Amino acid sequence: MFAAEKAVIASDDLGGMTELVKDGERGLLVPPGDVDALANAMKWMDAYSLETQEMGKKARAYASEIHSSAAHYKRLMGIYKSVMEINDV
Repeated sequence: MFAAEKAVIASDDLGGMTELVKDGERGLLVPPGDVDALANAMKWMDAYSLETQEMGKKARAYASEIHSSAAHYKRLMGIYKSVMEINDV
């Protein structure tokens, strides 16, 4: 969803979701199983569409910067380089 410039609502205890979503910045986090919190988050996003759109923009920027193929390639090449330096290849 981030690549589509969409803010998300996610559970705040599902693995890495708290890192990815970052409550209030790239979406909203709600407690698992809390139907009222989910409904309130949905209502908030509907009522504050400009803020929600801004979250979507931040989500896309995050995805492009951190999770793009270019970013993964750069990190992988850094790993290879450090391994080669350790082994004096």
